[in-house]
Amino acid sequence: MAIAAVALSIERIGSPRDGAAVVTAFAIGSLLGAVVETARPTRRRPHVVMMAGFFATGLLTIAAALDFGTPWTLLTIGLSGAFTASSTAAMLFLRNRLSPQYLRSQIFTVSAGLRVSATAAGAALAGAATGSGGAIILGAVSAMWIVSAALMIAYPPNTQDDRQLPSARWGRAAEACTFRRRV
Repeated sequence: MAIAAVALSIERIGSPRDGAAVVTAFAIGSLLGAVVETARPTRRRPHVVMMAGFFATGLLTIAAALDFGTPWTLLTIGLSGAFTASSTAAMLFLRNRLSPQYLRSQIFTVSAGLRVSATAAGAALAGAATGSGGAIILGAVSAMWIVSAALMIAYPPNTQDDRQLPSARWGRAAEACTFRRRV
């Protein structure tokens, strides 16, 4: 987002000055979304909350790429940030709920590492694409959010039935192995 914001600012006003305002608008939106999520947590159907949040963030980010002026860009980027809190809370809730307890810390650690690595790879790709224009880069950022939402379609809809969940199958297999080792 930061590289796209600077590239967009250079493209539209000839200076990187407004790039910080775009990133700040996203951060403020995220903060306001976090306040709302804290006051009224969304725990019903977390996979739907996660998918909808990713999709809304993607749509609003691509809307920001349309050149309707700086206020439009700041408003749509700020709104896109607002949806990240509920989707992140849903993601962490699902990760906690669906991870076998004996692997939970490894799953959270590896997931955090993958997110940081993906962010670094995205920054490298965005940096390499700066010649193509800020709107194109912002469109690519929004495409990643929308692709992430689309991936959630394959998510098991009934998390109450753990027979569908791969983590539950591995958990029972590992518990059986642990039991055999003790015997």
